[in-house]
Amino acid sequence: MEIVKLSDFYLVSYLVSRGLKIVGTNRVGDRTFFLFYLTPLLKEEVNNFRYGNDDMVSAQIFCRSIQQLKDILYGGHA
Repeated sequence: MEIVKLSDFYLVSYLVSRGLKIVGTNRVGDRTFFLFYLTPLLKEEVNNFRYGNDDMVSAQIFCRSIQQLKDILYGGHA
């Protein structure tokens, strides 16, 4: 399955909030890429994030997703 690399922190937070799983990370210099499998659901959720107006997520879930990403970035967890 094809892998997609994303570095937009808030997009990745949104995707995690929507239930998509990070399958790995890749650090290039000072930038971290979050890896996802390329699926129809991933494409749909990226489009919802970028162009949708009705793509609601719970504030609590979104905050937990942000914390999870910060743990990955600064805590060394993958």
